[in-house]
Formats: sequence, C-alpha cells, structure tokens
Amino acid sequence: MTARHFPSLGPSLGPSLARLGLATAACALLLGLSPASAGTTIGPAIRVNAEVVTSYELDQRIRLMTVLNQPGDIPAQARQSLIDDRLRHAAAKSMGVSIPDAAVAQGMTDFAARGNLSLDQLLQLLAQNGVDGVALRDFVRAGLEWRGAVRARFAGKVAVNEAEIDRAISAGVAAGGELQVLLSEIFLPDATDHGDPALLAQRILDGSRTLNSFQIYAQKYSKAPTAAAGGQLDWQSLSALPPGVSGAIAALKVGEVTQPLPVEGGIALYYLRDESEGPGTGPLSYNIEYARLALPPGQEPALQALAGKATRCGDLYPAGRGLPEEALQIQTVAEASLPGDLAPLFAGMDPGEIRLRTTANAAELVMLCSRTPQTKVPPSRDAVKSQLLNRKLAILAEGWLEQMRSDAIITGN
Repeated sequence: MTARHFPSLGPSLGPSLARLGLATAACALLLGLSPASAGTTIGPAIRVNAEVVTSYELDQRIRLMTVLNQPGDIPAQARQSLIDDRLRHAAAKSMGVSIPDAAVAQGMTDFAARGNLSLDQLLQLLAQNGVDGVALRDFVRAGLEWRGAVRARFAGKVAVNEAEIDRAISAGVAAGGELQVLLSEIFLPDATDHGDPALLAQRILDGSRTLNSFQIYAQKYSKAPTAAAGGQLDWQSLSALPPGVSGAIAALKVGEVTQPLPVEGGIALYYLRDESEGPGTGPLSYNIEYARLALPPGQEPALQALAGKATRCGDLYPAGRGLPEEALQIQTVAEASLPGDLAPLFAGMDPGEIRLRTTANAAELVMLCSRTPQTKVPPSRDAVKSQLLNRKLAILAEGWLEQMRSDAIITGN
C-alpha cells in the first residue's frame, strides 16, 4: 500500500471548495451504499449523548485513517474523531446547517485531489484495504458541517483590522506565522475574602474600562503571581493557551476584557493589551540577493568611498565598468545555499548595508541587496485577512468543541 498524506477535514477551516467535475463513483456513494464487509458487527460501540457510534463505523474509521497514513495511536484517534463528529453534527443541526449531497461529493473529489488522486482512484485504494466509500463520505460530510456551524455561530463576532494585516505581512504570515497575544490577568479563587467570586468578577468586568483600571483591580483582588505587576503577562502564543481561554481571547479586540472564565480553582479574567503575528513553528526560509565587488589589494580607500555613497546594489555597477566580469557579482540564492563565509555575515545585516573585507588576494565590498521570504506569490491583503480570520475562527471552534466534549455524556469503549 502506497502511503498518502491527506489533511484532516474534521476541524479544518481552510479554503472553500472550488473545483467542478464530480467522479461517477461519488454519485453512487451519495445514493447510499451497504457495508463492504458482510458479517461485521454493527452494534453500538460508543454512545455520545443520544447518538450511537457502531462497532462497524469504528472499524471503518480505523481502516480509513490507516490508509491515509495518519500518525499516532490510530484506534484512539479514530474513536475520538467519531465522538467529535457526532458533537459537530449536533452543533450544525442546532445552527440550522445542512450540507447538500452535491457539496459532499465535491468535497470528496477535492479531498482525493489533495493526495494527487482522482476520487475513483481513492475509492479503489480504500476498497483494496477494506474501507467502504461511505466511511469517506461521512468523514467529509462531518468536516463540512462543522465548518458551516462555526461560521454560522461566530459570523460577525471576529474581525481583522488593517494593522493586524500589516503586521502579519511584515512577519511573513504566508510562511506560517502564529498569533501572539499580550495579556493581563486576574485570578479569583473559589474561596475568597471578598464574597462571591462570580459577583466580584462581574464587578471587575464592569469597572475595567481601561488598562489602568484593570491593573488596579489585579493588584487589589488577583491571587495570581502577577498581581503585584498589575496582572501583566509576557507575549505568548494564542494557540498555547487552553481552548476555553484562547477562544475567548480570539474574540476580543485590543483593549477589551474577557467575560469571567471558569478555570481550575476559580475564575479568571483577561485584558488584551496587544496582539501580533509572531514566528511560526519553524524559521522562515529566505531568498538572499547580494553583491560582491572585489578589487586588487590596496584599493580599500576606493571601496570605502564607494560604501559611503551606495545605498542599493545598482549603485555598484558604475564601479564595475572596465573591471573583469568576475569582479562584480550580483546574484540571488536561497539562504541555505549561501557560501559559508557569507551566511553568518548576512545574518546580522539589513538590506542596503555594506561590509568591507580584506583577504590575501583582494579588497572586497559585500552588500546585502534584499532578503525576501520564499513564497511563490506574495500574499494579497485579502488573502492575509482571510488567513488571520480563519485562524481566529479555528481557535474559537476548538474552544466550542472542547466545551461540548466536557458537557457530553459519553459511554462505551
């Protein structure tokens, strides 16, 4: 079996479905197919509130995730994904979201394409490994329902402003930047000397019109270690916070306070002081454009004079006239492909900056022309806005799902 990597459609809030042309097999699936393995038990394996997950469904989800080469403990993940699918379906139903069969078929076609397969090819691959096409259909439908439910629930409650877009572009959001937040906190324990903590929390919320007023409340009432500093926390990744907290913060604008949030041992409130697009899980890759002008030994004064005038690499061309072709080199390479003597040099330079060096054979001027992220197409402002909006929605969605998990009655193996 050839391993294929496919993105999970469960909590995904990625691009909308676009391509046309449904495979014939998809139509058959949507008419309803019988289980592929006769004799497989279809009794209940898990109960999620009033809904049932059958043993057959669990077996099929395990097989499906195995074919799709999902990492980790597949049986445990399959169980959790089916539980989550039932919760997502209930949420979609409560929001009046229904996905047409044609949209599910298109979703299946798009999903197959992400593994460089047609839908017919993917269905054949699944069948060869004992997976009924209905398992794929249900998997895709659950993801589409959840996407619709999230958008219906949080429409108009999440915004991205121009300043956030500017920061995201400058920080390389297209390469996987991550939202960072600057918070102040107040923690009120369940047992407090100031009466009912819920009433106190509401009074603090009503009175926190400014950061200064929030800080005063923190110094007076908070039992967190940050109380003496007015509740101030350092920059941190929004995704690293607990889902219930991150979801509430994602819905805030700078200068707003969360509603009182139940946390372990008490109640918390958070003031959003600032937010920014920070680095992602790995370093960005860059293309480096640079210039090297080499003159015979003893020409250091000429290079110093040129360095005092040149502000961009194009300013070096007049100095290169009449010199051997190899004397002036201006080229663009991937940062990882820089010559070993230049990589550490450029790491501390800004575009337009110059360094002068002397070797045994030459006096050399080195200039950094530009440093640009390795993206095929620079992101448009609309694309960046959509990406930031989807990221905030994803955080809110995870918080919503986590709340449904904690409220659900789940039984079975």
